[in-house]
Amino acid sequence: MEQAEKLEDAELARDPNSVDMLYARGVTRGQFALFTALIERAWFSALRNAVGARRDHERVLELDPQYTDAKLVVGAHNYVMGSLSFAVKMAVALAGLRRRQREGTAISEGCLSRQGETSVDAGIVLMVFLRREHRVWGGV
Repeated sequence: MEQAEKLEDAELARDPNSVDMLYARGVTRGQFALFTALIERAWFSALRNAVGARRDHERVLELDPQYTDAKLVVGAHNYVMGSLSFAVKMAVALAGLRRRQREGTAISEGCLSRQGETSVDAGIVLMVFLRREHRVWGGV
């Protein structure tokens, strides 16, 4: 992951508006966030990397609003931030990271229906979100 991020950062130093490199770096950061959260249980490191992934993908969507694959990280992040306990939400809101849970589910549904590169991932993420809420998806 470190090597991938070095290559992505080098390319972004040449072209800071490279949509594909911003997307790739966001994916790398997202994978590292999952690793640090699930394997190392380093929650603050995971949060920092997840925020980095989200910002990269938000920048992708600013440059190219049709880049549907970048919406999955943004939607998943919205859902997770909306799922936090009240006390944690308050602490996170101080960092300007307040998001809505339902918005995250809707974005994930949109990624699934677009059949892009992340559509399978979106289906899995959506299934996890809906199972957590004891809901059933009405699509497909």
